[in-house]
Amino acid sequence: MPAVEWSDWEKVGNDGSAPEELFPATQWQYKWMIHHSFDLGYSFLENGGGSITMEFRARYGEHLLRDIAKFSFISQKDPLDPGFNAGQYSYWLGSGVTTRLAGTATQGGDDKGQLVFSAQGPTWAEGVSEGFFYGELIGDVWLGDIAEGPIEFVKWFPNLYIPHGKQLWIRTVGGAPVSQTVIHLPTHNKHEFWLYKGALLTRRQLNVDGVHDGLRSGGVLSIVTTGVLAVGAGAAIVEQKTFGWMGQLIAVPSGSYWVLLGRSGNGLAPVAWNGTAALPAVAYTCIGRYESGKLLQEADGRGTIICLNVREFSAWCEDDGALKVNVGAPGERRQFISRDQGSSWTATA
Repeated sequence: MPAVEWSDWEKVGNDGSAPEELFPATQWQYKWMIHHSFDLGYSFLENGGGSITMEFRARYGEHLLRDIAKFSFISQKDPLDPGFNAGQYSYWLGSGVTTRLAGTATQGGDDKGQLVFSAQGPTWAEGVSEGFFYGELIGDVWLGDIAEGPIEFVKWFPNLYIPHGKQLWIRTVGGAPVSQTVIHLPTHNKHEFWLYKGALLTRRQLNVDGVHDGLRSGGVLSIVTTGVLAVGAGAAIVEQKTFGWMGQLIAVPSGSYWVLLGRSGNGLAPVAWNGTAALPAVAYTCIGRYESGKLLQEADGRGTIICLNVREFSAWCEDDGALKVNVGAPGERRQFISRDQGSSWTATA
């Protein structure tokens, strides 16, 4: 089963810089290093306890994420010790919550991210009036495009023994596509499946002449002004037929989006799709993508989009000619089927 490969964990500099080899990326995961002290909060006669709320905000390209986690502790005065500095304490931190404040990134599983503390208590100490907690706040995987550039520290929870009070680590999955080729048994056509920037696409290569479905010529994209994209005239093969279209201007959404070609009368017409609404029913093939201020028309990003937010997949052909793909790990698997050689896909129950 083709799957993405993660980079090693890399430290983000105090200025937000990160190693160039991490970018561009289509998925990322991060962790905050934690080391903090707290007053045990007990008096001569009473035990103590309390909680501390930690908040972090960081911007990854267009995506702004906020992490909130609450640390709790209890402390107990030693009744046999007449002093004020003898006691014991324990601490713990359950799951935190991540919220997307800006951007289009999606969490790779649940609707919201989940921070997990990797070195929680209990811890005991004697002869002290302060306790310490340390470890890592590890976030879930996020799916979204981030290009090379600094990560912005918007807000952080100050920590002891960490320079500048903050330390962030990140690992990514790069933009190199993962692919798989399947032979269509009745026709011996090749079907290429590409995992490109979190999207699973497919295109067909005809056994007769070796020609691929999708864009054949033209279709050059260019920005006219904010919110307006020019799509040059071109031709594409859809459902084993060649269609053309005239150059035209189209309105585009803010942020990242895909440029798709859909049937329109006897030809094709382009449409911009930001990936958040349902996939347009008339969209048959993708010819380009806009992200981080750049228009991309890479060969690996062309074809029929099956679904988004994919991390791993497997594809095969049934004996009756139906094409199928499984998307996701076994615990969260989804299946899609095509009975028209990849021109359209339907999610199975």
